[in-house]
Amino acid sequence: MPRPHVLGEVAPDYTGGRPMIIMDDDPSRTPIGPFPKAASVSLSPGDRVYLARAGAKGKYIVEDKIE
Repeated sequence: MPRPHVLGEVAPDYTGGRPMIIMDDDPSRTPIGPFPKAASVSLSPGDRVYLARAGAKGKYIVEDKIE
């Protein structure tokens, strides 16, 4: 069953728009996505992020940056 919340890291080659994310529980550290993000979130490569499931299809969205 998909988790309602996950933690990850913005991929090192991120330059803007929808980010690719390296999920904390992925030992291969392979970026996946891109994921939509909240408009208020400003991201940089390597930022730690919080993702939550949203919408009828339960897709993940980057909700916030963790500092």
